[in-house]
Amino acid sequence: MSSDNQLMTPERPNPPEQRQAQWGSTVIGVICDDTGFREIRIVMNPNGTFGFEEWVALWDDFVGYYWSPVGHGRTFADTAESAEREARARVDWIPGS
Repeated sequence: MSSDNQLMTPERPNPPEQRQAQWGSTVIGVICDDTGFREIRIVMNPNGTFGFEEWVALWDDFVGYYWSPVGHGRTFADTAESAEREARARVDWIPGS
């Protein structure tokens, strides 16, 4: 059997600079776990507040890796720094938490 018929799983999903946020927010920073398959996106919301979104990379045999939101849902903070502090306080896998 030829290896050409085998599905290949890429090593990692797309890089952080290609990420998008939900609900019209803008990604301003990404904190990845050691594997690169879980991350926190620090976002600026359309109303000028800041927050974080937790995402995980999942595998699908038809589309490959895709990012799916999980966990904490929407958060609102006055600054990006306070949004990051909140993420570090609420998400146990963040390095250095």
